[in-house]
Amino acid sequence: MELLPFCNRKVNKMKKIGVLTSGGDAPGMNAAIRAVVKTAIANGIQPIGFIKGYNGILEKNYRVMDRESVSGIIHSGGTILKTARCMEFVTAEGQQQGAEICHKHGIDGIVVIGGDGSFRGAGKLAALGVNTIGVPGTIDLDIGCTEYTIGFDTAVNIAVEAIDRIADTSEAHSCFSVVEVMGRHAGFIALWSGIAGSARAIFADSSTTAEQIVEHLRKYHFTSGTIVLAEGAGKAEPMAEIIERELHVHTRANVLAFIQRGGNPTAKDRVYGSMMGAYAVDLIKEGKNHHLVCIKHDELCGVEISEGMKQTKECSEYLAHLGQ
Repeated sequence: MELLPFCNRKVNKMKKIGVLTSGGDAPGMNAAIRAVVKTAIANGIQPIGFIKGYNGILEKNYRVMDRESVSGIIHSGGTILKTARCMEFVTAEGQQQGAEICHKHGIDGIVVIGGDGSFRGAGKLAALGVNTIGVPGTIDLDIGCTEYTIGFDTAVNIAVEAIDRIADTSEAHSCFSVVEVMGRHAGFIALWSGIAGSARAIFADSSTTAEQIVEHLRKYHFTSGTIVLAEGAGKAEPMAEIIERELHVHTRANVLAFIQRGGNPTAKDRVYGSMMGAYAVDLIKEGKNHHLVCIKHDELCGVEISEGMKQTKECSEYLAHLGQ
């Protein structure tokens, strides 16, 4: 058999890439990890999993990944690589140390699965010569450059199930229940779960006041039901006290908190997590340093991290109208 000249052979220069999860966990992160590992191996690249986010780089705490290590994880919540916030990596010294460790150990690229804080760290690594790709994994849906973030669908469905259950008891006892959902300063979970759960009123952002909600409940003669509150718009306990005082109807406060993050991811989060994780490896192979994986018009694309982090996202006015 005649061998082709070496210069004409397709040689994969990528030898080793890392993957980590950082910040808050989101259902579907394991699907993304699995896709990164499987896609890397299929392309002759050795995947390395860093434990507990950027801490894993600085502490050289990692595991060599293979197909067996990601077998049977796609249905699990949380992240098999663990996650944590790394304050040391916020500093220039920590970032420089992290980049040096990557270079020393032959890490050709890193896939960072997380939210905006995680991507700031990824941007710093990229500036120091480490090929870095971000995969939006946050239940908050607050990354402006993408229409979807891993974990959002699961969080909404968990919140809706809780709201439905709480609504049954509220109706039975002729009382109100204020349900506080997660989302930080973004009201997407509140708006979606509130509409799906047929809430009497929705606090999606801080522009809505308790007085306005009271007037809304009074206007439509509501005497029971759920009021959904985004955590960035206020706290359930004082809100419930105001409603009870003004309307003279017993009102309970319910904080869902971390219950929205755990549990089995929905099919959508499993599929989108898989797509976004695999595409991250594709971007690294193409030499797209300093990029975020995005979903736009249900298609995958890459946006530079610095550009993507400038973009903001607001709740749809049409959805907000439905929630009134």
